[in-house]
Amino acid sequence: LDLSLRETPQSISVITRSVMDDFKLNNVNDVLSLSAGIVVEKVETDRTYYTARGFDIVNFQVDGIGIPMSYGLVDGDLDTAVYERVEVVRGAGGLLASTGNPSATINFVRKRPTAAFQASAGLLLGSWNQKRVDADVSGALNEAGSVRGRVVLAAEDKDSYLDRYHLKKAVFHGIVEADLGDNTLLTAGHTQQANRPRGNLWGALPLWTSDGTPTDYDASTSTAPGWTYWNADIGQTFVELQHQLANGWQLRGALTHKSISSQGRLFY
Repeated sequence: LDLSLRETPQSISVITRSVMDDFKLNNVNDVLSLSAGIVVEKVETDRTYYTARGFDIVNFQVDGIGIPMSYGLVDGDLDTAVYERVEVVRGAGGLLASTGNPSATINFVRKRPTAAFQASAGLLLGSWNQKRVDADVSGALNEAGSVRGRVVLAAEDKDSYLDRYHLKKAVFHGIVEADLGDNTLLTAGHTQQANRPRGNLWGALPLWTSDGTPTDYDASTSTAPGWTYWNADIGQTFVELQHQLANGWQLRGALTHKSISSQGRLFY
C-alpha cells in the first residue's frame, strides 16, 4: 500500500544500503538475519528457508513485483550488491501480496540510475581466505540527462570453517532508464549471478550415534567430498513503464523474466 512507514499498521524492518555496507551484509541470509522476527534456517551449505511467526515466508518481491520462490526455499548464496534496500513487512500484511500467508513479505529494491555521476569501489579481505571486490558506476548517458544508466559488479572467493567447502560467485547488474516525456519513464535492466561452490553438504549430520549417545563433531565436520559441487546461474531481466497521472496517481506496468539453472554432483 502507498503508506508511509509511520502509517503502516504492521511491523516493518528496512535494511538500507548504508547498513549493508557498514556491516558487510553481502548476501541475503546476512541481511535477513539482521531483520527482527525473521528466522534464517540453513538446511545445508547451499539451501535456506526463511520463516516468520511460525510460517514459511513465500512472498518475495523485487521492486514491489512478486517473483516465484517455491516454498520460500532459496538455493545458493544470493548477493546483495544490486539492491538499494530490503524491506520486510511482518504479519498479516503478507496476506495483501499475491497469495500471501501471515508470515511476512520481503521486498528487494534494486539500485537505480542517478542523474549525477557517481562511482564507488570496494575491496574486502576476511577470515577463511575471503576476498571480494565491488564496483558501482552510475550517471547520465546524454547531455540532457534524460537517459541514465548504472552498472554494478561484484566478485567473491572464499573458503569456510567447514572442511573442503569453497565458494566463488560473480554478480552483474545493468540498468538503463529514459524519460519519454515529463511524466513517463521507461526502465530496462538485467541482473546475473553465477555461484560456483565446491564441497557442498547435501543432507545433515545425525545428532545421535547408533547406541543413542549424542554425537560430538568438530565445528568443521563435513560429510561432503571435495569433488562435490552445485553450480547455479540466476538471471533476471525486466522492462518497466511508469506514468504519472493527476492527483498523485501513478500507472506502472512491469514485465519480468527470471531464469534459474543449476548443475551439481552431490553426496548423501
